[in-house]
Amino acid sequence: MALALPAHALGTGELVDVVIQAVEPQLAPAKPLVVCLIGGKSMEQCVQLELQKQAGGLQQQAAGQLPFNPNDSHIQQVITIVKAAAAGQWLEVLNKGGPTVAKMVGCAALPPGVKSVGCPIVEYVVDHNKSLLDKAYVAVQGPDWWALVELLGPQTACNFIPIPEIKSTLCGPFGEALAALAGFAEGGVNAIGNFLGDLAGAIVSFTEDLAGQSPPMAAEKYYAEHWLPHVHRYVMSVLSGVKGIEADSWVYGNCVSYFDSHKASEATAKKVCSRMQSHAKALVDSSVAAVKAAVPAYLAAALRPQLPRLLILNFERQPGEAVKLGEKNWPYLKPYDQLYSQCLMDLRKRIGVPGWLPNQYPYGKWTTQPDSAWKWACDQGMLAIVQELNGWRQKGGQQLLAKMSGFGCQRRVPSDNQAQNPTTFNSKLYLACDTYDGYDACRREITAHGVPGHEQCEAGQQAGVKLAAQVAAELGTKRCTQVPGYTEIRCTRPWKVAQCRVRAMPPDDAPAWHGARLSCQLKDDPQFTAAQQQAQQILFKVNGGVGSKTDALGTMPGEAGPWKGASEDNCRATWDPLAIRCKSDDVLASHQVSLPKCPLYDLNLDGADQPCAVQPSRARTARDAAATSRAVPAGLLSVQP
Repeated sequence: MALALPAHALGTGELVDVVIQAVEPQLAPAKPLVVCLIGGKSMEQCVQLELQKQAGGLQQQAAGQLPFNPNDSHIQQVITIVKAAAAGQWLEVLNKGGPTVAKMVGCAALPPGVKSVGCPIVEYVVDHNKSLLDKAYVAVQGPDWWALVELLGPQTACNFIPIPEIKSTLCGPFGEALAALAGFAEGGVNAIGNFLGDLAGAIVSFTEDLAGQSPPMAAEKYYAEHWLPHVHRYVMSVLSGVKGIEADSWVYGNCVSYFDSHKASEATAKKVCSRMQSHAKALVDSSVAAVKAAVPAYLAAALRPQLPRLLILNFERQPGEAVKLGEKNWPYLKPYDQLYSQCLMDLRKRIGVPGWLPNQYPYGKWTTQPDSAWKWACDQGMLAIVQELNGWRQKGGQQLLAKMSGFGCQRRVPSDNQAQNPTTFNSKLYLACDTYDGYDACRREITAHGVPGHEQCEAGQQAGVKLAAQVAAELGTKRCTQVPGYTEIRCTRPWKVAQCRVRAMPPDDAPAWHGARLSCQLKDDPQFTAAQQQAQQILFKVNGGVGSKTDALGTMPGEAGPWKGASEDNCRATWDPLAIRCKSDDVLASHQVSLPKCPLYDLNLDGADQPCAVQPSRARTARDAAATSRAVPAGLLSVQP
């Protein structure tokens, strides 16, 4: 009944967290690998990226140091379940993960506003009728209570409906009217035979001695061909405040004339046709009751939950809206056009009112406005929801603007609206945010209203500049600077560039097409380049290297004499290529190398200014561990200027 909804309310990262917790909590460290694989990279690529992250950027990290087995079968199971949940294939989630996983993931993925009622319904369907899981999940997201009543049956569904107004309509008079109407539909035209009883068979036996007359058609057939087609017209008459079937002597008169001229006496014909008329009137009365009851039911179950969404899409009334509302010209009145179209489809499918419509009527002109019972009901529902929106817009709209202002987001009125031209007027709410934090908050808030947040929220021109200043301050001014007035950050250390690029990426719940928010560049630093070459020469020497290289491969004798590559493992560079760590205190001294000590603490990962020695004999303190465990982002060794 509601318009199309997303398959789940979680971002990819959040969904992965939930599935891992449900399938195998010990795989929590594998989340980045899972996200990487879902993103389309190969297992080899994702493992290498994760190894670099886990290694903290150390140049000599050995393979196989991941805190989980990348070949664990549970990882593939997690990926399969995440993809199924993202696509709304909840029966597949159940089949691949089992009932417990389906309940946990299905509940967690519901929008916040429906969890309290939706989670018990998901659990019930998983336990009692899993074949309905996909359809039930779509209905729960609305929640579309009407659809749930149809799926689960009134007795079951009404136990879950928490809103008295909806429960009283779907499970009260409206439910009774639908049940009565369903009884007619279930019996079909054959029910007229039971309704007429012995009278239908008595037509011929009472009058068979009348010569020159052919036998009448079966009563069921006559009813289906000559009474049933008029039911919709009678329903519309009643809805319009005019008498229906009892005021139509023409159909009744034709019925009497037919049977009177086909071997029935006039008295018998009147008895038969009176019973047909009574049956048709009962059908009309049931149809009218169902159509009238559908208005508050549809308003409560389908239209009213759309108010948050309508507030965003119709934040400002359109020029000439009052005139169009008076004309009930819904197909040309956005955003109500989609709701109206959906209402017609829903009611037509769920309330079967038989009979010809005006454009099908074969006996002259029949015009009504509206021209069907479904349009009549939808007109009433739409007028009610517009009235509620107009009242709610003032209070709810101001509250929303105040909340967004707290995030640094202000309303932006489209320039075309100044002309008040109905053709170009845009009634949607647009918000411009002066920071990316505000933009992300805006995007999530508007999405919670049922509208894609990235379409209504935008980051202002200064958002990137402010983010660049914030990130540059986090990285530290010793190695990084922001280009004044721009979104570009330049750093003199490759791992700082990698850190910058991580911060430049949008959060996981941002649209996939969102790119980097900052430009992070490696700035040439001749002093660092020279110091790095010096550190490499020291490592070459203390690890057994002799001579100097004269070609790119380092296989030719150098000017200093015979050349031998470094084959020992006495010292290594750490995440900082200028910081050298040796196995023992005397390695450097034995090679006549004297280096200053590296800074004791480097919590900001600035790195050294010149080659230095990390003291191997000093126990690493908690603060040291904290500094080096701040993972140098993957790819730091491959950052290019």
